[in-house]
Amino acid sequence: MNYEDLYKAAAGESCEMVKRSHGIALGFHSVADGLILTEERKFQKMLEDFRVNPSEPPQSISSVEDFLAGYLFTFSTGKALQLMIDKEDVKKWIEEHFGKGQLRLGGTSANMAVALASFGFSKVLVYVYPLVKELADLFPDLPNLRTVSNKGKIIHPRSGWNGEKLGAIHWIFEVKKGQKISLSGREIICPRDNRFIASWNPVNSKLDIASYFRKIYMGMVSQYPKFLLAGFHIMRDTYPDGDTVENRMREIVSFVREIKGKGATVHVEMASVRRERVRKAMIDLLFPEIDSLGLNEVELSWIAEDIGISSTGIMDGEEDKVLRALEVLRDKKGIKRIHFHTLGYYMLVREKANREALNLAVAALAAARRAETGKPPSCNEIKSAMIHPMSEFGIKASRIFKEDAFILPTRIVDRPKITVGLGDTISSIAFSLSDLHNDV
Repeated sequence: MNYEDLYKAAAGESCEMVKRSHGIALGFHSVADGLILTEERKFQKMLEDFRVNPSEPPQSISSVEDFLAGYLFTFSTGKALQLMIDKEDVKKWIEEHFGKGQLRLGGTSANMAVALASFGFSKVLVYVYPLVKELADLFPDLPNLRTVSNKGKIIHPRSGWNGEKLGAIHWIFEVKKGQKISLSGREIICPRDNRFIASWNPVNSKLDIASYFRKIYMGMVSQYPKFLLAGFHIMRDTYPDGDTVENRMREIVSFVREIKGKGATVHVEMASVRRERVRKAMIDLLFPEIDSLGLNEVELSWIAEDIGISSTGIMDGEEDKVLRALEVLRDKKGIKRIHFHTLGYYMLVREKANREALNLAVAALAAARRAETGKPPSCNEIKSAMIHPMSEFGIKASRIFKEDAFILPTRIVDRPKITVGLGDTISSIAFSLSDLHNDV
């Protein structure tokens, strides 16, 4: 395949494709992100003070050592990671030592909603709970972006807020390629721009589906027939009131079944679900009900172990190992469409996968443009991303060609301005265009 021609076609046709698309709804987590750029000396001193060394990251953050271990994992491997903060005293320690950072809109659902609305999709409905003023003010003033207020009204997220103060914050610690620290006499060099996320979110860790949103959306499924589900990484195994993740997941499954019965197509964006019990609840209860799944190499490596296959090679993006894991996951859980993304290529596993080649190329250009500017692009801005070279790693990976597996080498931005939101941009745009088949 001539990938250069594919990208040229994607750049030229993206806006017309968006015009032919349908409305998209998204839930269930929108938050404030506190962006912090890594200072090597400060980070190194904290590691030395708490005697933290490289190791597998914990499942969640219950101590300062857990927080630093997760941070060090991303710094030393260049792999994205998100962990939930379980203890308020650790949250207070982070805030005391780093502040809130540069506050900006965050959360997978919110990031995807803004990416889609900015790109030009005409109808984007995002669930925001709780919609407090500090969070509402972070949403951009885009006329095609809507939410449901607690009074059951369709409004812009900046309107209809209830309450003032944030009850949640997700700290984004950006690491940069080439940054160095010295630990236990060994120099550690960060191999890739990426981020570690430490999240405090007790107010929505159950992923509650408010009754007012559920009622309104059920009457509007035909207007927003695609639903992107995200936020599972903020769930807990058990809750202070005795509730469990399995009970919460069954409630979400009930919602999924109901909207699918009204004609919705449902995508789940995996994100960094580190807790094994939460992943198991997703795999066993939710995955058999959904139509589409998006995930990266870290997330797939964990799922591979969960479903009983080796994760060897997946973290490094070895395409044959990735393909085998995706095929096993598809066959075991019956997921019709799985979109894998890593630095260098995307892999789509579905029937007649090459029908989505153009959609994936549009998403790749959008992600490259976002990486170079730090802002979600419009559909007519992505042509400029053609200047970035295709990944040699991705070109080599694309040697695999099957009717039900398509690999697209991606455009590589050597020095991305920011990495947060790239995966959200990739998955949301590709899924939102996924019913616009273009045989190549």
